[in-house]
Amino acid sequence: MTFLAKNKLLFLLIGLFIVNVQPVYAHGFGERYNLPLPLWLYIYGGGATVALSFILIGLFVRIAPGIDTYPRINVLTFKYFAIFTNTYFIYFLRTTSSILLVLLIIGGLFGDQNPFGNMTPTFVWIIWWVGIAYVSALIGNVWLLINPWRNIFTFFEYIHNTLYGKQDKDPRLTLPTELGVWPGLVLFFIFSWFELIYPTSYLPRTIAYLVLLYSTITWSGMYLIGKNQWTSRCDPFSITFQFLSKFSPLEIATKNTAFCIQCTECNVQEDCQDCYYCFSVASNRERAINVRPYGVGLLSNQDVDTSKMCFVLLLLAAVTFDGFTATPLWSSVLDSMLDTFSFLFGRNTIVAINSVGLFFFPIIFYIIYWVFCRTMSRLSMPEVSTNTICRLFIYSLIPIALAYHLSHYLTYILIQGQLIIPLASDPFGLGWDLINTKSYEVNTYMVGPRFAWITSVISIVTGHIIAVYIAHIVAIRSIKDRSKALVSQYPMLVLMVGYTAVSLWIIAQPIVERT
Repeated sequence: MTFLAKNKLLFLLIGLFIVNVQPVYAHGFGERYNLPLPLWLYIYGGGATVALSFILIGLFVRIAPGIDTYPRINVLTFKYFAIFTNTYFIYFLRTTSSILLVLLIIGGLFGDQNPFGNMTPTFVWIIWWVGIAYVSALIGNVWLLINPWRNIFTFFEYIHNTLYGKQDKDPRLTLPTELGVWPGLVLFFIFSWFELIYPTSYLPRTIAYLVLLYSTITWSGMYLIGKNQWTSRCDPFSITFQFLSKFSPLEIATKNTAFCIQCTECNVQEDCQDCYYCFSVASNRERAINVRPYGVGLLSNQDVDTSKMCFVLLLLAAVTFDGFTATPLWSSVLDSMLDTFSFLFGRNTIVAINSVGLFFFPIIFYIIYWVFCRTMSRLSMPEVSTNTICRLFIYSLIPIALAYHLSHYLTYILIQGQLIIPLASDPFGLGWDLINTKSYEVNTYMVGPRFAWITSVISIVTGHIIAVYIAHIVAIRSIKDRSKALVSQYPMLVLMVGYTAVSLWIIAQPIVERT
């Protein structure tokens, strides 16, 4: 969410904790951090570190590991991990997530409309959106299991089939293959607009209405095209968490590929990975939950089409735009445009300008990425189209999106995420104290600007180094001539170093002391 619009929550928090003198901020801090070194040194140092990593990777990484030859251990072979495929355990998780969805809607509609006295805003924006993103990237795609919309639809589908007999497996409508994930991309853009720009997105009742609207769209879509098609191609959250989980150390797999050959979602001949449908219909003996090295899921990019490429770029552009709106540069843009366009939009002028910015940011990202991929093509792969190059290397940008997400939202979840503790006792703001945590006070001193800055520098630089490594492996695999593969990465190096500098500059604006 933006520093100005996303969290009116932010400014309400200042009032909430004014007695403690020090306010709580979502992405910035009341106090400024006086860096021990000038900001430009951090920017140059971060860029130089990424450049040095490119040299070291080029010198020592000479062989690209096979897509399916990385080491993995099936944790289900250990007795105590078998609970993760236990029917009752799975039903418990599904039921819990479904009940939570209903409670969030009820709480948003009828509970206290103070965002800090109602569980709905904290749970939706912090625990769910930020938290599940972290879990998907750092642990695994738990959303496959706990997705409440899919679980509720499955429950009523089971009741219908029990009463009226099992229906045809074929969906009522089949989406054209060439449509890709464009429906999901459009819905994700709309969601991003509500999250980052919509003026009252912090209000419990507004969130409840949005959840009801999305539920109606989702269940209608599942009814028309089937839950599997909807989840994999139209559900923006399933698609987002699936992308992020490619970095994670866990993957679900099916040993019996007979399911995969008939599956319209994965349709592979061997080594089925991360397909929820195949995993769900397989028996316990045919299932696997593998531990693998971080990031290897990003090397499997054969299924990337233009729609998935654009989705990843939108994901990166949206979180970057969120940070950019907290910079003095964007504030000056707003100030210069307010007088010019206020006669058209009135009090909604800021919303209109931010909306235009959010619309054009992904387009700018696409153009920049296309230009660098075009340069790569001319240097080493003139026989390969630029669009193919773009699709080939797009997953190398996911670690950057993760790094920026981590640096941008970590302090937000560590501070404001604590609100879930008192709200667990009084979720609707009705004065309850169900589990004796209502008196818990948010620790506003848990993190500060120094912690935020150091964490940001480490995560952003590390994310870009991983991106350089992934791109290098993809280049070696795609170009048999190693020297040409190395040359092809020069434009990508420039892109990575440049984005490192821009990211550090954006993150620094709400934190560091300006002289």
